[in-house]
Amino acid sequence: MWPIFKASGTRCIFRRPGIDAKSAKKNSLGKLASIGIIVISFVLAIYSFFPSSTDVVRYLDAWQKQGAYTSETNWTRNSLSELDSQISSVWTDGDTMYRIEKLEEKDGNSQIVVSSYADGKEKGIYLDAKGNVKRIDEKEVSRSEFFLDPIICPSEDAFLIDSSDTLERNPYFSWKKDGNKVVATLEDPDRFASYRVGKEEDSYTEEQLNSMDTIERMNLHYSGRIKPDHVDFAFVIQDKRIVEIAFDELVQITYPKAVEETAGTTRIHDLSVSSSVQEQVEALFEKPLRYGDVIDLP
Repeated sequence: MWPIFKASGTRCIFRRPGIDAKSAKKNSLGKLASIGIIVISFVLAIYSFFPSSTDVVRYLDAWQKQGAYTSETNWTRNSLSELDSQISSVWTDGDTMYRIEKLEEKDGNSQIVVSSYADGKEKGIYLDAKGNVKRIDEKEVSRSEFFLDPIICPSEDAFLIDSSDTLERNPYFSWKKDGNKVVATLEDPDRFASYRVGKEEDSYTEEQLNSMDTIERMNLHYSGRIKPDHVDFAFVIQDKRIVEIAFDELVQITYPKAVEETAGTTRIHDLSVSSSVQEQVEALFEKPLRYGDVIDLP
């Protein structure tokens, strides 16, 4: 599932010049500055009603408002996992959400994952190609995280989450509109490297971190070992929704020496699973299951 990383955001603060009561000139300048601040604040308030045309997050929100979708991701390059393709369908039934995913690996193996979300918890049932239950787990996630995971996960470097747990565009990229596309290109590789260090640290458990020696911990914290070659995303917008995301990343890591490379496309469209499949998935979470049980899903 896609991890959440906190962005170290900064906030612009308008500072009003000091006013010397003994100086009429300074007093006038102070009043003008105050008026200027009021005008700027008014403009910013008005602007907030007209979001940037490159704000792809609002085009993701459109899917959340709809409450259901199917996404298809195909990788042309993927050094991070064995995944070759993934088809995911998500829908909402009252306060509960459900998801079914078919994962195809490079060697031809496949698995199905069915999940539910309710009361801040996700329950996942992992099946092999024959329908055998291989694993069942639970974890705490947010509602948005569960719903958007199949869309966000392949392109997670394009997004951050701010201090109020709100999804936002990654500020280390330039964001430009190109026809019906929004194109994101890495613009600040140094800060991106620091972000990736934080991302890597978050992937370790406290026990794993404590087991590292001093040199290993120093190397882990060193952002200079991460050398992004290119990180690019292109979002296709249609009917005020994201319908396609192309991703292409190549990041060199000097220690431990590795090359992280992913490229491919995620396409999103209206929910395409039948009502009978939805009913089958929903019924799985109404009965006890254990390792080795066999489930017949189409």
